[in-house]
Amino acid sequence: MRVLNLTTHNEACGIAKYQESFIDGLARRGHTEIESAIFDVSPNRIRPMGQAEYEETMRRFLDEARAFDIVHVQHEFGFFSRDELVRVVDGVHALGKRVVFTVHTSPSLIRPLYPPRLHGLGPRSWVRYARELRHHRQLLKTVVAPLRKADLLIVHNEATKSALIELGVDPSHIVEIVHPLKAVVDTKPANRIRSALGAGTDDVIMCTVGFLHKYKGIDAAIKALPFLPDHYKLAIIGGMNPTSDDVRFYDTIADLIRKLDLIDRVTITGYIEDDDELDALIRECDVAVYPYNPVYYDQVSSGALNISLANGMPTVAYPTRTFRELAAITDAVTLTRSANYYELARTVKELELGWPNERALKFAADYSYERMSDELAAIYRRLAS
Repeated sequence: MRVLNLTTHNEACGIAKYQESFIDGLARRGHTEIESAIFDVSPNRIRPMGQAEYEETMRRFLDEARAFDIVHVQHEFGFFSRDELVRVVDGVHALGKRVVFTVHTSPSLIRPLYPPRLHGLGPRSWVRYARELRHHRQLLKTVVAPLRKADLLIVHNEATKSALIELGVDPSHIVEIVHPLKAVVDTKPANRIRSALGAGTDDVIMCTVGFLHKYKGIDAAIKALPFLPDHYKLAIIGGMNPTSDDVRFYDTIADLIRKLDLIDRVTITGYIEDDDELDALIRECDVAVYPYNPVYYDQVSSGALNISLANGMPTVAYPTRTFRELAAITDAVTLTRSANYYELARTVKELELGWPNERALKFAADYSYERMSDELAAIYRRLAS
């Protein structure tokens, strides 16, 4: 069985590492009957192409797909801006092959996928409505139709599944699996964070993990610090995504640190490219916090939270819908009573600390990429049959 993957790869992208880890997991688990390959052009490179190069790339993709049984697309709405998905699904089906999508973000977050509303009765309102309706109809053709036609969709939370059904996807074509966790080797803690914070043995270091983004609650973690004793400090492990269009957010959180007079209690590592270095930095800390935006992360699973669990970290999170789903299958995640930074401080202060957290390590072992590759292999077999 041969699988051709259309995904980001070899770049600063969580989804790229996700599918690369799955492919590695299939090999490690002994699924030698499944041969996986990655199309050599990332969706992030296809998106800005000129028309001639785009046409040639899509033609070459379908030519390569002839030699495979299944095409597996890693789907993120920002990856595809033209009719790539239409060409992939229709072209692969014309070859008599199967198409599976992993849908990483709930469609409910993409407002233009749903019929627009008239915002008033004036001429400008009608012009806006006509423009939004045209955009909506275009997305129905280029985004929604391929999802409906796909042979199978893989999702990681109930919110994404419900939104796809609302858009007309056959429920029998959707499979929900737990978002896998990477395997962490016996990485020794670094001393970069504790040195930067001048931390002593009695200091407690909280950390956030991942790219700086307005939805990840980094400002909430900073605002929680004044409600904790002075020996509690914060490490923001990560920097701006190299592809981000919101680089000013970095200045925003730096301004907040200065305004709250927390310069001596907060450190920002900047972008960490190497996974082993990231693990070593996390292991310097005492508790990982994920005060994520409760609206956005009601619809999206977090690979970053899984990184802290894989490292055996005590972990605290806001009670978003997807984090509640996670807490229902593991007690390694402690949810705050509500999504407020005061409650974050209260929960962190009450939490029993200590590394490693055995519940986190068990969850990481039970749902590792290697073990979850068994489920992916079963999905491929189902498609092939």
